[in-house]
Amino acid sequence: MEKYRLFIDALSKGIEGEIVGYDVQSSERCVVYLDAERQAISIDREVIEQAGSEAIFLLREKIREGLIDRKSMSLTLHSGSLVVQYVE
Repeated sequence: MEKYRLFIDALSKGIEGEIVGYDVQSSERCVVYLDAERQAISIDREVIEQAGSEAIFLLREKIREGLIDRKSMSLTLHSGSLVVQYVE
């Protein structure tokens, strides 16, 4: 689970205070909790392993923008591309 901690540490640089915690729900994903109205982002393990740098850039932008009145978001990898899905 060290890879998740390293990913979250890298993600939080530049957006300090926005991430209030994370939870490794299984060996397949983790959930990042934000300080904005109990919002959460689910991130698949393969995103971290195969597109970590790109995911960090994308997530920082989404966190800075806010999740657009959504309570949660998931980030997955499909055919080598990052896919963002919002959940009400």
